[in-house]
Amino acid sequence: MANPTTNYGFVLPTPTDLVTDLPADFDVALQGVDTRIKALNPSTTLGDTDFASAVSNQNTRLPIGTNGQILTVAGGVPTWAAAAGAPYFAGNLTTVQTATLTQTIGTGIYTAFASAPVSVTVGANVTNLLSDTPRSINITAAGTSMVVAATSADGITWTQRTLPVSANWISVTFGAGVFVAVAQSSTIAATSADGITWTQRTLPANTGWFSVTFAAGVFVAVAQNSSIAATSADGITWTQRTLPANTNWHSVTFGASTFVAVALGSAIAATSADGITWTQRTLPVSADWVSVTFGASTFVAVALGSAIAATSADGITWTQRTLPVSAIWVSVTFGASTFVAVAFGSAIAATSADGITWTQRTLPANTNWRSVTFGASTFVAIANASAIAATSVGGVLPIAFSITAPSTTNF
Repeated sequence: MANPTTNYGFVLPTPTDLVTDLPADFDVALQGVDTRIKALNPSTTLGDTDFASAVSNQNTRLPIGTNGQILTVAGGVPTWAAAAGAPYFAGNLTTVQTATLTQTIGTGIYTAFASAPVSVTVGANVTNLLSDTPRSINITAAGTSMVVAATSADGITWTQRTLPVSANWISVTFGAGVFVAVAQSSTIAATSADGITWTQRTLPANTGWFSVTFAAGVFVAVAQNSSIAATSADGITWTQRTLPANTNWHSVTFGASTFVAVALGSAIAATSADGITWTQRTLPVSADWVSVTFGASTFVAVALGSAIAATSADGITWTQRTLPVSAIWVSVTFGASTFVAVAFGSAIAATSADGITWTQRTLPANTNWRSVTFGASTFVAIANASAIAATSVGGVLPIAFSITAPSTTNF
């Protein structure tokens, strides 16, 4: 047989061979096929893997590994081996109750998830997990001790803090890993990573700044008695913007892919998709609308010097609601499945799960509370014309906490 060999190494008979020596030539060809199939080393067990061997046109069978092993590659050859720092965790690790959880864990970049706020401490590194927000935790040494502390911010228990300068601090928010506060009738702002240590910043205009929020990668601030707004990506560098009406803008928030601003002494509101281009809207009643927030698929606005509130699903259509007491309500926010509102010139606060039914609470001092926000598992409130601030990290709740190791398969 003079024909070239096939890709699989056996020789085909020529047409002449098929006429003159058919049985013998087929016997040679089929023996080559049989030999080649055996060289492929087919899988015979559930989970086995075939891979190209060092010998050209040949495969090698890798039997399935044992439970807990991972597939690794060395010199182009795959093999099963114990995971570094095994065992690793997958799925629901634990439910944290009233005490901290300590676990020993192997190396790797893990994905952590909690149903409510927790802090995860690994060595000197602390990672704060907010509700239903996966975060990466890098374990660099096998056998590292990981401590999970369950906390639930509730707006009830508060601790006084200090801002960088005494000013008419009027609004605070959280985003991009920082708290940002703005001061009225000035260019003063401040940023903080934890609500405790603050750095002074500068706004683009000396005007009546009254509210700041963060969403969609941008901080947005609005000013009273003007059409002035401002945007910033980091809370440090700001750009001046324009609102749809020259009025007493007092609060701005974001939800349902929309920024919403409300104004004092009117029924005027405004919506925007980006904080730059705005459309005027109408609230359910003319009142001193002073603050608006978004949570639980609902916008909630509160009115100054009354028990009036309002809710909306889209920032356009609103329904009037009632707060627990008539007070100088000045700010409302949402976090940890709770709306929290604070009142000026008092120690009055209020909490609500839906923005409709409210419960009265107490702040740590009878002072000019002006704004409250939520971030890093903490409610933070600031007071006007002072250096007083307060934080709230309250009672411990059962929390489902899980940590998952990534796959290390790389071929």
